[in-house]
Amino acid sequence: MEAEAPVAPVLSYATPVEFASEGPWRDGLRLVTTRKMSLPDRCVVCNAPADGYRLKKKLYWHHPGFYLALIHVLFYALIVLVVHRSVRVEFGLCRVHSRRRRIHQGILAMVLAFGIGCFALGAKWDGHRATRTLGGFALLTGLIVLIVGCVLTIKCGRVLRPCKINRLHAFFKGAGPEFLATLPPFQ
Repeated sequence: MEAEAPVAPVLSYATPVEFASEGPWRDGLRLVTTRKMSLPDRCVVCNAPADGYRLKKKLYWHHPGFYLALIHVLFYALIVLVVHRSVRVEFGLCRVHSRRRRIHQGILAMVLAFGIGCFALGAKWDGHRATRTLGGFALLTGLIVLIVGCVLTIKCGRVLRPCKINRLHAFFKGAGPEFLATLPPFQ
């Protein structure tokens, strides 16, 4: 009878984790990619064929804790300029979602143009004594429309939104459940 060789113990912290190194992956409702990745030629919202329509984006992210520095806008801008992380991603959209994106961008451009116009008209009218009240109202309306337009542009103008970027991977919100269902889980 031969003597059996001793079995080396398996160290859980030193055991390599096996997962698809190619990516992309899903992590719950989030899409996970490497820092530079081109996603499959499918719509990231509904998983329909993208027919070659691709968006190439460079997206930026910083830890949400840095929003506390917004007390002073210049201080916030300098901090974010230094600590932000970026990711390049290329993804597809189907005809329906690309058309919807263009319509949203057109509407938001009109809202911003209206806000700038109201603000400029209000600034012009505010200097005249006869139209001072109307000028103040136009300035206030323009300011409100500009703020709302900027918020809507930030919230509605993006398909994929980075929610975390580390040295190796980027995590996104905004991908549809149909698209995420086709991806392997992230380990």
